Amino acid sequence: MIDGTYTRAENAWVGTSAALVVRKDDLEPRTVTERLGLAPTRTRLPGPDRWRPGGDEAGLWLFECHETRKSLPEQVNEVLDVFTAKAGELRSLIDEGYDATLALFGFVGDGSVVELSSETIARIVSLGIPLEVGVSTSER
Repeated sequence: MIDGTYTRAENAWVGTSAALVVRKDDLEPRTVTERLGLAPTRTRLPGPDRWRPGGDEAGLWLFECHETRKSLPEQVNEVLDVFTAKAGELRSLIDEGYDATLALFGFVGDGSVVELSSETIARIVSLGIPLEVGVSTSER
């Protein structure tokens, strides 16, 4: 029998971002901008994506927080602060067939963790949108 102990180090995610993503096959970014009363940080018109041929061709409207001085939970709360005030407008878009998600992304390594408070999770749930988490494990 081998008796041993180990230490597990927890590391922060790096290169993180949090974004509210609105998606629809025939999305017109200007329409979403007008309806929400917010300028997007990025948009993509419907059609083939030159970076991912054969991928999703839906139009996208993104409101992103990519603030390197903030932790991912702080970025999430910054996006939620904006969209909690726009919950009615966002709900109207969803009811009309738009998809909306809160998308989180970051580069991770062994032992990388991110923790969202129960209050933050409750805020996401109150918007009625899914939470999507994407990670990259590539060596940078």
